[in-house]
Amino acid sequence: MMRCLKIRTFKAGSEKPKSAITIPLAVARLAGKLIPRSVAEDLERKGINLREILSVITRENVRGTLIEIEKDGERTVVSVE
Repeated sequence: MMRCLKIRTFKAGSEKPKSAITIPLAVARLAGKLIPRSVAEDLERKGINLREILSVITRENVRGTLIEIEKDGERTVVSVE
């Protein structure tokens, strides 16, 4: 099964993501260039450095939740599945 980086944002109390991005790790090196600038900037405002995460997970066999942030009534989850 192919591993993917998943970034999901949820409204408080919701189990359904408000937004979701799924990136196959096979193309992770290109992902930084493919993700819309507005999404990357939003992640950085939340303290998520996508380029650093991609660097780590493409070098190591990482699985599961990497980061979970709750702020201003939203929850953002970054995971490898």
